[in-house]
Amino acid sequence: ESSLLSFTNILSKWLKPESRDFENSAEPASSRIITPLLSILQKNETSQEQRAFIFNVIRQGMRYEIISTTSFTTVTNTRGKAGAAGGAQQFLQVLRPLERSVDRIRELEDYHDLFRDISVAFSSASVLKKVCLVNSAQGHAMLIAQDVVPKLMRVIGEIKDFLPRFKN
Repeated sequence: ESSLLSFTNILSKWLKPESRDFENSAEPASSRIITPLLSILQKNETSQEQRAFIFNVIRQGMRYEIISTTSFTTVTNTRGKAGAAGGAQQFLQVLRPLERSVDRIRELEDYHDLFRDISVAFSSASVLKKVCLVNSAQGHAMLIAQDVVPKLMRVIGEIKDFLPRFKN
């Protein structure tokens, strides 16, 4: 956890050099880790390799229980509607790259681009799978409000249609 926090403190200082020292923040470690990573995902110049790497970092952080799934379904430092909207925004930052990568898979012919999009799709789907394993009513409500099940069914359908192209 300390290595991941140090890494994301450096990212935070790079993203917002004018901000205060992140190391002494009262914000939970999980939120301090994902906030700069999700900020980089929002940038247009972020490459597919970088997106895959970011999702891999988040996935591994969740695997070792350093990053909490509640970081994506709630916001701990705000209350009321703004908190729910913030959590939904973080959740959508996982869902949208998955949808975009799956949409691109259908059109791609270059194997390098295809590999990059599959890598993003796999890593973001792994994060999404862990996020969807929520125990709170608020987390379930967000999953329903964001139409996660129909979106995931579409993704699974696209992958099912995509795989036979490479059976030879």
